Amino acid sequence: MINQILIRNARSFDAADGTFSAPCDIRVENGRVAEISQNIAVKPGYEVLEGENLCVSTGWTDCHTHFGGLDPFLTYPGLGVTRVHEAGSFGAFTFERFHQINSRLPFPATAYLYVGCWGIENGELKTLDNLKEAPFLEVAKAYPEEILGAKIRIDPRVNCDTKKTLRMAKELAVKANLPLIVHPSRCTDKVEEILEVLDRDDVYAHTYSPVSPGIFDENGKLKKAMWDAMERGVRFDLSHGSNNFGYDMARSAIQQGFVVETISTDLHLGNYTKPGIRLAGVMTKAIQAGIPLADALKKVILTPSALLHVAPKAPAIQVGQTADITVFTVRHDGIELPDVIGKVETCRTVVQDVATVIGGCLNRSFKTAVPCEDYAGN
Repeated sequence: MINQILIRNARSFDAADGTFSAPCDIRVENGRVAEISQNIAVKPGYEVLEGENLCVSTGWTDCHTHFGGLDPFLTYPGLGVTRVHEAGSFGAFTFERFHQINSRLPFPATAYLYVGCWGIENGELKTLDNLKEAPFLEVAKAYPEEILGAKIRIDPRVNCDTKKTLRMAKELAVKANLPLIVHPSRCTDKVEEILEVLDRDDVYAHTYSPVSPGIFDENGKLKKAMWDAMERGVRFDLSHGSNNFGYDMARSAIQQGFVVETISTDLHLGNYTKPGIRLAGVMTKAIQAGIPLADALKKVILTPSALLHVAPKAPAIQVGQTADITVFTVRHDGIELPDVIGKVETCRTVVQDVATVIGGCLNRSFKTAVPCEDYAGN
C-alpha cells in the first residue's frame, strides 16, 4: 500500500447532479481521501498522478463481466473498475472456485449463480440433467453475500429447451429468493414470451443486441412488451459482449426513450482484445448512440448498486472516505470504434480510463485485460 497518493489538477464528477468541478488536487493518505483542494504541495514519498484533462469520479462498477480465463487481480483495477459483478460463469458444482478467488480480491466482487450446475462448462443446458434444484438452492444459501441472482442463457447452442428451462430457472430463482438474469442472445423465442416470465428486479441482459429476439415491431417502434416490462420493474442492462451491441439498434431505442439502466462490458476471454470492450470503450459507444456523458457515467457509478441490490456508492469523492476512485479523461477529438456487426462510427466523445485508486493502491490502466489460465472458468 502507498501511504500518500496525489492526483493533481483533475475535475471531479458528481453523479448526483451530473456536473464536473473546477480542477482540484486529491490527496489519499493511508487508504482514505485526506484532502481535496487546489495546489496541494508535493512532498517526498508521494506517488503523483497527473496529466492533461484528468477527471475523477467515484469508482466504476462493471455489473456484467466474467472471471473465467482472466486474472481479476490485475484486469479490473487496470481497466478503470473498482467493483465487479461476475455474470454467471459458475454453477453449483463450480462456484467454490469463484469463492476462493473472491476471498483474496482487494476490491468487492459478487456473482450470479448459473442455474446449470456446471455453470458454462460441460454443455451448460444441452441436457436437462444439468439443471438440478437441490445443489442450486444449497449453494445459493451457502453464499448469500456473494450470490446476488440466478443466471440462465437461453441460447439454443447451449440450451436444449429454451422455453422450459427459462420457466424452470424462474422457479429456482423464486425458491432461492433471487432475481433471475436472462441472456437472450440467439434465442428464437419471441421477446414477449421471454419478458412475460420476468418480474420486478429480474434482469434482461444484452438489451441492444442485434442477435437477440427483436425488440422492435414491423414499423420500427419498440414493442409494447418492452415498455410493460420496464414499467413493472424489470431491469435492462447493456452488457456489450462479443455480439450484443449495435449502434443503429441502440440509437433507435434511445431515441424512443428506452434507455438501459446500466452499462457493462460482458468482458471475457473470448473478446478481451476487441476494440472498445473495456468499460470506458462501451461507455464511449453508448454515448455515440445517444446517451449523454453524465448519464453514461451515472450508469457505471450509481445505478449498478440498485440493479445488484448492494450498498450504494457515494455520488462524489469526499474527504474521509475510503479511497474508491476512477481517474479518466474525456476527449472530443474522435475515435473510430466498431459495433458487433462491423459498423464503424467516429465517436466524438471519448472516455478513457487512466487509473484507479482502491484504498491505498494506485493502479495505472492497462491496454487490455490480462489472461491467466489459473483462473480458467469457461
